[in-house]
Amino acid sequence: MSTVFETVKSRNIVRDGRASVCVYSEPEAFEYASLSGTVTVIDDDSLWTETPAIVNRYELPEDADKRICRLEHQNRVILSLEVDRVHFGRSDGRRGIRVSV
Repeated sequence: MSTVFETVKSRNIVRDGRASVCVYSEPEAFEYASLSGTVTVIDDDSLWTETPAIVNRYELPEDADKRICRLEHQNRVILSLEVDRVHFGRSDGRRGIRVSV
């Protein structure tokens, strides 16, 4: 994950060293996966070798270079999650019913 260092997210991760990410199905999140683990904060010049791959996932090819130029003027870091635990879950659609898988 690429972000600006000054965000609350970055400061909390630097303080604690752990994070969780939840990925869920659309539109009502009946199925989800939660990944938890320790985070390495990449804040040196090596982050710029990883940044183009991140940008290219979200930008059209003709817009990627402009985006990278804008990012280079920000105090960016990459947060790299080493996953220690994965939890899958689903709901049958009834309120409050969760089934762990």
